[in-house]
Amino acid sequence: MTHYTHIEKAPLKYYDKFGEFKKVTVEPIKKVQISNAFDISFVRGAVGLFNFMISRMMFWSTYEKPGIKRHHQIAQEFVYIPAHQIGPAINRCESQSYNIIRSLERIFDIKVERAHEKHGANTFTLSHRVNEFLHIFTEEKLQAFIQKYNIDALDVYALRQIYNYRVIKPTDKNMSLEEQKEFADFIASQKHKNFLHYCSRNNESPVKRAEFVEDHQELLSDTQLNQLKKIKSMLASGITKLANHYHWALVKLQQFISSKITFKTKPNKQKQETPSLANSESNKKETAQHKAATRVAQRKPEPTEIAEILAAWFNVTRGQENISQNENITNATYNAICNQVKLHGKETIISTINKVTGLHAVSSGSRKMSLNYFMTSQSIQIILDSNIHDDVNPGWLDGWLARLDGTEINHTPLKIAHNLSSKQDVMNWFNNKENA
Repeated sequence: MTHYTHIEKAPLKYYDKFGEFKKVTVEPIKKVQISNAFDISFVRGAVGLFNFMISRMMFWSTYEKPGIKRHHQIAQEFVYIPAHQIGPAINRCESQSYNIIRSLERIFDIKVERAHEKHGANTFTLSHRVNEFLHIFTEEKLQAFIQKYNIDALDVYALRQIYNYRVIKPTDKNMSLEEQKEFADFIASQKHKNFLHYCSRNNESPVKRAEFVEDHQELLSDTQLNQLKKIKSMLASGITKLANHYHWALVKLQQFISSKITFKTKPNKQKQETPSLANSESNKKETAQHKAATRVAQRKPEPTEIAEILAAWFNVTRGQENISQNENITNATYNAICNQVKLHGKETIISTINKVTGLHAVSSGSRKMSLNYFMTSQSIQIILDSNIHDDVNPGWLDGWLARLDGTEINHTPLKIAHNLSSKQDVMNWFNNKENA
């Protein structure tokens, strides 16, 4: 359908205060699907109609008719939009649609006329007010707009909702540097981030959102895990529509997970283009193995895999004075290990741990090394990029310490307990360390 087709950018025509037509090129904010902002249950219908109207104009600027693109985009002076199409698109009845049309006429001074033929559609023509509004991204300018055009108090709330929940903006070339900065500040607020995330995944049910978050729950804090647990219990009771507070809590969790995944999977172009000159041939071969492991690693690690890493850390670092020996792991530490395993793979993480004793920074550092300090992408990458050919055998440490002071040192390696089926099991096992 015409108003559901995604258009990257398109020119719009509007008449100025002298009645002459001008042009402005617009685009979806953050490439969001505009049609996902037509029917939003928690905002006024004016928001959906505003987005719907601009989307229809963008379509006919790009397409000569459905399925056939124009050779070049042509801005349209007006578009036809029948009320019987508006109603289903914004989820309002036909009479409500006419009331919303009248509201947009008052706010933006758009021209809406009935076509001459019987049962004809409404024609919509944009005014300079629409163009002026599209360039507003601050509360001060919005208030000035309200006062300048003496917007009726009955329409101010609808205008503010359109301001907050529009998904169309002028392209950067059609905005001044000041407006670009104002837009960056506008879109950086958590409110607008959450809304755009909601629009990008508007067709997902609460159950599907919760399943997505649960699949990556190792990235969540204790507070977030409690929120997820509460939401899951509500959905399990048969609720199909969450209360507004819990709906947005779930959206925020989903957005948080999505941003973490996007950040962690973003390629580092600089490192790809400028490989370390210090790497030997064997190190390059190892790097290739690490990359292969990484491809397999993009999944949720099992608790037993995390236990293997913790055992490797304890067995390699025991006896080193600059590494804490009585370290307990927390939920944040466990999650940090999971993140690194998903990025690099279990075998790569264990390999980097076995190289710890070969790093001068560990034995001469000014602060005690801890698992939290170590389990970061920066620390792991330093070891992967360093010229350490082989993993260090953990057994060398006892003999080396004994030669220093003549004292025989015997350590029992930390053994992995059986039946570690959850995060809490692993944390309890490691924090007790009764068998070490």
